[in-house]
Amino acid sequence: MDLSKEYIEERLMELPFKIQVEETVSSTNTLMKEYGHNNGEEYSVLIASSQSGGRGRMGRNFYSPKNTGIYMSILLRPKKGTNPLNITTDAAVCCARVFEKMTGKNAEIKWVNDIYMNGKKVCGILTESCLGDKPFAVLGIGVNVLPPKEGFPEDIKNRAGAVFTEDSPFIREEVIIGLLREFFNTYGNPARSLLFEEYKKRSMIIGKDILILRNDGEEGAKAIGINEDYSLIVRKENGEIENVCSGDVSIKL
Repeated sequence: MDLSKEYIEERLMELPFKIQVEETVSSTNTLMKEYGHNNGEEYSVLIASSQSGGRGRMGRNFYSPKNTGIYMSILLRPKKGTNPLNITTDAAVCCARVFEKMTGKNAEIKWVNDIYMNGKKVCGILTESCLGDKPFAVLGIGVNVLPPKEGFPEDIKNRAGAVFTEDSPFIREEVIIGLLREFFNTYGNPARSLLFEEYKKRSMIIGKDILILRNDGEEGAKAIGINEDYSLIVRKENGEIENVCSGDVSIKL
């Protein structure tokens, strides 16, 4: 079933979001970045039922099948000095809150930008910032709302999951509405310390043995904490403490 723009707009009419819904696009982030460069308005939102070229962090593809997920990008014009990572982490907390509220199940954050439920990844977040005369950021959120009928592809089926297991009317629209409302109420919140503490509390990797994945290879370590700038504190196998600011991690099984 196609997404209903009218239903989403009606439920969010008191908020400044400008909603555009498409059946299929190449990448909502790519298109929203083009719109940003063309002086697009803040809080413009592009939502697609599927993507042919969805993108994740570190140049990865983001699996975006039709009619079971949400692929959404929001154009933001943050205040000068805003760390784009704060947008990602704020969105991660918002997603976890909404998924928990809607399902009653625990939602955790895998540093830095993935949401997991029942040990499976159900959501990924990608924030891209663009500098210039009128700087902006694009927040991309991809959610596996339902499992695809054909199943997840072989390369991700062991780690991919969905927020819900059964379909119901307007279920994807309700997730969109919940995420946009929660993010609007949270974005730019001056109480950053509270968001930081919630982010840490929801971490699924602190205290775990992990692999740090970088472009030049991987390295074993133990995750021991998260700094206020959201860098990951790890103890490497040689005992050295390092603050990891980029790359990705996986939990050792």
